[in-house]
Amino acid sequence: MHMRSPLFCALSVSLAAVPVLANPVLANSSSLDPDAMLESLEPDNYPGGFTVETATNLSAILSTVEVSRADTSPLIDDHGIYAIDFADSVDDLDLLAASTGTAVFGYRGVGDTLGSTWHDLVMFRADFPQAASFVSIDLIGNDIDDVFGDAGSLVAYNGDGDEIGSDSADGLNLGDIATLEVERAEADIAYVLFTGGSNAVGNLGGNLDNLQYLVVQTIGGPDPDPDPTPVAVPTPTAAFAALTMLPALLLRRRSRPSPQRAAHEVSGLLPKDPRTK
Repeated sequence: MHMRSPLFCALSVSLAAVPVLANPVLANSSSLDPDAMLESLEPDNYPGGFTVETATNLSAILSTVEVSRADTSPLIDDHGIYAIDFADSVDDLDLLAASTGTAVFGYRGVGDTLGSTWHDLVMFRADFPQAASFVSIDLIGNDIDDVFGDAGSLVAYNGDGDEIGSDSADGLNLGDIATLEVERAEADIAYVLFTGGSNAVGNLGGNLDNLQYLVVQTIGGPDPDPDPTPVAVPTPTAAFAALTMLPALLLRRRSRPSPQRAAHEVSGLLPKDPRTK
């Protein structure tokens, strides 16, 4: 986990118009598979809003990751993930809501409005059609009056649904940023879940932004055959052998000059063919 102060957020706001790309430092890290490809799902790279009509649905916008709301709220049947953009918010505190730019991951609340606080009752899920060896996401504190601070965990699972790694943060104040990350020695992360913490006051969580992941190989792909059975070469049939000899026979028949050519050679119309005896 890496922590950042609200100063980082203020600097990010000034870069809101610039598309957010993958972290070049992470991409060049020698501890990660050099053959892996660093991907990023960044809300700032898509049109955002505060309603489902104005915000981009990010659920399947990339082929390498599918994001969704993982809880089963009886009031919400829309499990899509949307880009909420606080650039036009009248509340200046909303400018501290993102780790990069001004947009974060959001979900549909009651009606058409979007919410941005993820916790243990509203969970963020990312599935990787190809295995990932590294996943990270930014958790941003969004409460100004929470004496306990915001908290949350990123938990990674393999294709069998077994937990294989996690990272957590707590005590985040408004605008504080914690990058939660899980790194594996092999590419076996099938999906991750973000869930918030809880205390006597209620559910704790925060905003989520800047999902990054390393894609390496296909989950559950067939293993190569270590000892393939040799393929038998069929014996040529008599008909096949005759066909293969036909060009040689034709060439042999043409190896002697025709009577017409011989006559022309005698008359001097054509030079003598060296094959003529």
